[in-house]
Amino acid sequence: MFGGRSIFSKKQWTVRGSYILLLTGCTITAMVLLTITFYFASKHQLKQQNLSSRAEYLEKMQDELAGEIHSRVVKMQTIYTETALTNNMRNRLRDGSNLKKFYWEASDFAESRFDLDDGLQAVYIYDSKDKVVSVYRSSVTAFAADLYEGEDEINAEALKTYVDSDTSELFVSGYYNRVLKDDVIRIVMKLHEYSGVRTQYGYLVCEFDSSVFKNVMQKYITTKDEVVWLQGVGDIPICSAGNEEKGLALFAELSEELQQEDAEKLKSEYGGFYLTESSFDKYNLHTYMLTSKAYLYSTLRVLIQILVGVAIIMTFIASVIGIYLSTLIAKPIEELKGRVVRIAEGEMELRIDTSGWSEELVVLGTEFNNMLDQIQDMIFHQYENQLLMERTEYQALQAQINPHFLYNTLNTMSGIAVSQNCPMVSELCQALSGIFRYSINISDTLATVQEELQHVQNYLYVMDVRHGFIDSYSFDVPGDVLKDLIPRISIQPIVENALNHGLRFVRGREKKLEIVARHKDGELWIEIKDNGVGMDTEEINAALEANQINRIEKGDSIGILNVNARIKMAFGESYGLFYQSAENEGTCVTIRIPIMGEGADFYGDDQVSGVSCG
Repeated sequence: MFGGRSIFSKKQWTVRGSYILLLTGCTITAMVLLTITFYFASKHQLKQQNLSSRAEYLEKMQDELAGEIHSRVVKMQTIYTETALTNNMRNRLRDGSNLKKFYWEASDFAESRFDLDDGLQAVYIYDSKDKVVSVYRSSVTAFAADLYEGEDEINAEALKTYVDSDTSELFVSGYYNRVLKDDVIRIVMKLHEYSGVRTQYGYLVCEFDSSVFKNVMQKYITTKDEVVWLQGVGDIPICSAGNEEKGLALFAELSEELQQEDAEKLKSEYGGFYLTESSFDKYNLHTYMLTSKAYLYSTLRVLIQILVGVAIIMTFIASVIGIYLSTLIAKPIEELKGRVVRIAEGEMELRIDTSGWSEELVVLGTEFNNMLDQIQDMIFHQYENQLLMERTEYQALQAQINPHFLYNTLNTMSGIAVSQNCPMVSELCQALSGIFRYSINISDTLATVQEELQHVQNYLYVMDVRHGFIDSYSFDVPGDVLKDLIPRISIQPIVENALNHGLRFVRGREKKLEIVARHKDGELWIEIKDNGVGMDTEEINAALEANQINRIEKGDSIGILNVNARIKMAFGESYGLFYQSAENEGTCVTIRIPIMGEGADFYGDDQVSGVSCG
């Protein structure tokens, strides 16, 4: 029916496939977005929960550690009950008393004041000049006789810094004992005289086994991936607990960094670990905990795996539902496609049955049937119009016989008038003959400007003889414009309108008509000017712009609306006639068309901004 290759021969997307793909794709996209959102939200939530719970653990651990330290400090404070020792140490400040007799006092103090569970390993009593007064050592090989004469590994520098400071607070420190291969907790208490001016006359150093402290720390390690340690400000770590290899390596790095910087400058994340910190209310100590992210995210991975499994199941269910729904939707569409193919192949009488279809498809099918009915009506009317056109052309050829007879008769009359010495009658017959000959030449729709002006000249002569509506007229047209082509009989109807509605009513002044033609902005402008009574151009310009064909067809002659319609039909809506007029001054009508001559280009629908008569 429509010829050429079928538009349905190429494999394209179907509604069913598109619907299934859309539903499945949306489900997968939604589940992926849900999984990603859940992952990041859960990751952040787990991090906050971890930091919060670990901070609570550290606070509880600090309370227990503070209790262990306090119980030992209380026993250390009983040194003031050793009056003989403390009095002689006070006197040494004034008279340099000899304290050698008190060398074994530390041993008696350790045995009488401390229990085995306290884990006391060494006691050092120093005077105000850092001289040893008394020493107790549980192992002479593991502990130095004098802390200031021992190796650097016993952290004597931190002790000396504390002793030389003005603080009266306790000092808790520690170090790693190479012999015992374990951490040692060191508690230092300054000894003061409180009578009158407060004066330091010595200090007590007690070193304890770290196992009690480590046991407390171990209680708060919930996974094998955690490391906990105790460290003073600007000091080396006191003791630690935990066996995670990477965590211990990070612990060594951070503890060394903490010796140089404040704990407030630490971050909450380091590589694969979270860091939690808490400070003691006293003792100038901090506790730190490293927790592996891998352990925390193991739960998250399980949840993600469950979510992925749910996503797979949801995708499968969505695909099944999509197949079912697409079948319901696609079945009538496939039926519609089959009917359309058959109609395209020539079965124009076929119509679409919309029974049982959805409302939207019923509308589509009904409108398609209506369109087919309209197409058939258009084909029938086109056939009738073709027959009518053929009859009209035949009648037009017959009609040319009478005008030919008429202008031949006029030529004969002109010859008789010349022979009878009637030159006016002869010229009138020749003018009429030229008008008839130009009017009935329907073989060419275009004429040169020169031919149009000759036709206008004949018309003006006849009208001057009949009515005398005009006193003078002039043509201002360059030679190159005379060869341009314009639609036939375009100027004469405008001249006729100027005579009948403008110059006809002029009184008391010369009646003039001027025709000017120029090339302007790539177009041909022909201006027909008169000095008549003028007119209201608003209505006529509106009618020219509207270009209503039915109004033109009702006319009895070729008028300005007809000329305007033919120009717009041939060259585009931006061309045509444009009126300008002033009351009692005259009217100017401008014809605007593309330049059409030998070698000239033609653009049928250029936009034009406006017209101004010169």
